[in-house]
Amino acid sequence: MKNTHGKENQILQADGVKRRRYSRVKIDCSAWLTVNGTRLKACSVCDLSMGGTCILCQSTLEPGEICYFELNDSNIAYLYTARVAWKTDDRLALEFLDMSP
Repeated sequence: MKNTHGKENQILQADGVKRRRYSRVKIDCSAWLTVNGTRLKACSVCDLSMGGTCILCQSTLEPGEICYFELNDSNIAYLYTARVAWKTDDRLALEFLDMSP
């Protein structure tokens, strides 16, 4: 399974090593995707950062498409507008377009 990750969240350091703009945190929790007003299904969050997330989810969404990502933490729900950055057979990478939960 070939993965074509987007490079927009990476920056080049002085030593030539590419680094992500935001640190990722490995987590294991559920979230929801909503597209065109329709809540699709639950997905599993693999990692999360200030700039986006990688989720385990089979989806027909394609890179560049916009969706809403909802993450529930105790009694608080966070809703982000997101763009699909890349996808594989079972994962989606989402770039958050707004940073206010």
